[in-house]
Amino acid sequence: MGIEMLLFICGMGFLAAFIDAVVGGGGLISIPALMMTGLPLLEVLGTNKAAAVMGACTSFISFIRSGKVDLKLIRLLFPITLVGSAVGVLVV
Repeated sequence: MGIEMLLFICGMGFLAAFIDAVVGGGGLISIPALMMTGLPLLEVLGTNKAAAVMGACTSFISFIRSGKVDLKLIRLLFPITLVGSAVGVLVV
């Protein structure tokens, strides 16, 4: 990968993160940018999902610290979410 492609990916990554933080949907920018590098589709989707998970974890920690999270509800919904995630991976 050349320096031009690396700079392009970094720029698109920052733009996608900014858009995702403001209104959501940063994957609409990052996925096509990663596909332009020639990576296989599964690696593109995995890379995009890793970035999304990091952003969600950061937001979750921020909400926990501010006291805006109902931990009883989280205990109820987490197992359902985990099963849904596993099923989604198997479908893909």
